[in-house]
Amino acid sequence: MLLLCATAQADDYVVVVGSYANDSNARKAQTRVANYLRQSGMAAQAQIIESAGRLRVAVVASEQPSQSLLRRLRQGPYKDAWRLKTDVAISAVKPVQAAKTQPLAPKQVPIKAAVTTVEPRVKKTSSRKPKRIARPMEFDARVKGFALAADLPGSDWQRQSFANPTTDFSGDLRLMLNKTVGQLQFQLHHSSVLQAGDTVQWGQGVVAQVDQMPATDAHRLLDMTWQTDTGRRHQWSHRIDRMSVRWQQADWSVTLGRQAVSWGSGIVFQPLDPFNPFAPTAVDRDYKNGDDLVLVERLLPNGHDLQVLHVMRRDDRQQLRSRVSSTAAKWHGYLFDSEFELIAASHYDQDFVGLSIRQPLGPAVVRTDLAWREGLQSGNRWRLLG
Repeated sequence: MLLLCATAQADDYVVVVGSYANDSNARKAQTRVANYLRQSGMAAQAQIIESAGRLRVAVVASEQPSQSLLRRLRQGPYKDAWRLKTDVAISAVKPVQAAKTQPLAPKQVPIKAAVTTVEPRVKKTSSRKPKRIARPMEFDARVKGFALAADLPGSDWQRQSFANPTTDFSGDLRLMLNKTVGQLQFQLHHSSVLQAGDTVQWGQGVVAQVDQMPATDAHRLLDMTWQTDTGRRHQWSHRIDRMSVRWQQADWSVTLGRQAVSWGSGIVFQPLDPFNPFAPTAVDRDYKNGDDLVLVERLLPNGHDLQVLHVMRRDDRQQLRSRVSSTAAKWHGYLFDSEFELIAASHYDQDFVGLSIRQPLGPAVVRTDLAWREGLQSGNRWRLLG
């Protein structure tokens, strides 16, 4: 097989999945990204480019626009991937088939009797595309712990019930199982949470101050949270936080089950993300709470994508009702160098529309979320959040 170099840019952008100051770390990340691209069957390459004094690990594709590539990478492990405009030609390696050679003539053996000449068989080459590399079942585990101590001032009303200083602890063991079978992707996450300290005794969730872990599934479609042990100053529970199946075919995908959804581009506050947003004080944001939902996604030829989402919930009487559920649609697209999201939703029987814009300015990015929401009570005027 011969190797030739050719330009591998479908447009003037590359997709950056990581930035590093150290060359060794950048090369290790490049290897991990290349392995992911190969296992996913994506016709793209991972390369290192220098931009704004940093080493960027960028993904370059020759057969699809950068918008489409960005969406596929964000659906995988690279949630924070972004596009970078480059004026430098990025070269990629393309395989070229070696020249065909004529088969050798078979060795002639003299035989006394008359024989019939048999033409040598030529192996036919299949025109079918090679199958994707089979991906084994993935099993991961993560253990985390938080300790919190607070010195309450004399004017704090909590000193009437709390010891001073207050102490709290939370621990979480998350077991993660992922499996891909053809066009189907299965995901199952189990989380065990231990909370202990003064805020548990007071009846508050200690993890709400440093984490984002629900204590109950009372209003979700499926109740998959169980209390294992509860005491005066501790509580131990476990829950199924992810349990979904995702079907993907060409430009369509459908997700069914318990999964997390994040919309908008908010960092501290999320006006466009009503689906279990992180509290501003949350420290650990690795895993967002999952909701029981149906999500349909469609990738358009120009790189834009459409999403339609329905989150199912139960009311206080444990009845499945639309007034406590959520239905939303999002159009995610690009305009020149900008990236935008348009959202229309009905959330807990309240309507709202929103606009999110991400605009690069040199090596920086300016992001903003604007949401026009209906009042909490019928007849209340609409208000702007941003």
